[in-house]
Amino acid sequence: MIEFKILSNISNQQILDCFNLSFSDYSIPFKLNLEQLEAKMNAEDINKGISIGAFRRQKMIGFVLHGERKIEGVKKAYNAGTGVNPIERGQALTKRMYDILVPEFKRQGFDEVLLEVISDNIPAIKSYEKIGFRHIRMLNCYSGEPLVMKINEEVKIERFQNSNFEELCKIGEMEPTWQNSSVTIENLGEYAYCFLAHIGKELCGYTVLNTSNDRILQIAVKKDMRNRLIGSSLLNYLFKLTSNSISIINIDADHDSIIHFLESRNLTKSLSQKEMKLKIPKK
Repeated sequence: MIEFKILSNISNQQILDCFNLSFSDYSIPFKLNLEQLEAKMNAEDINKGISIGAFRRQKMIGFVLHGERKIEGVKKAYNAGTGVNPIERGQALTKRMYDILVPEFKRQGFDEVLLEVISDNIPAIKSYEKIGFRHIRMLNCYSGEPLVMKINEEVKIERFQNSNFEELCKIGEMEPTWQNSSVTIENLGEYAYCFLAHIGKELCGYTVLNTSNDRILQIAVKKDMRNRLIGSSLLNYLFKLTSNSISIINIDADHDSIIHFLESRNLTKSLSQKEMKLKIPKK
């Protein structure tokens, strides 16, 4: 018999064990240690009180983790991870967990739930559609060792530790996803390094790097200062800093300029994701 429980009183270690088992056979295997899971939970504002697990004989066999934020007056939940033990799939566990959660979201006054799902994971997409999630946009993820042929020698780049990320976000034109948002960056604290690019005294661009995994969270150049190798200078600076392959996730597939920039600098698309939204009924 399968039992469903809100995760408020479930240990992070138990969640981790199920998390790693659930993602062990994915197209891109994914494994965390306890410190990494807890850092993710903090950065993404995961609330175990609106997260749920499926249990068989007290062992967790599936879960849905949710973050919680209020953004411009809209109360949002974010699916920060759904997983089911591979041998327990085919029992509609994700839908059954959401059948319990949606009334709770409604009771707590949530307006919507967001998630991203790998675009070729057709069973998961169909499951979310049955729950009521609808497609918003396509997102691309990139990784590799950037190849930068030229930089702008006039550009001076320095780390800035007291950035107003909300203001910096206005430089870019793309709406960041939950994992790349200014709130997540602030939650990352010392792991998030922000670098500003100036020509003379004028701020012309910026980038933010998650140093725990060498992932670019944001990179943008002012619209009137593009095509001056400022983005290339920022990317080159990050690569010299890390000396590793770097990645950037959840780039809006409709933003041709940033996609062209990344692909022309030798970063390869590793996967595509669908961003989906579930509207919570008020009545």
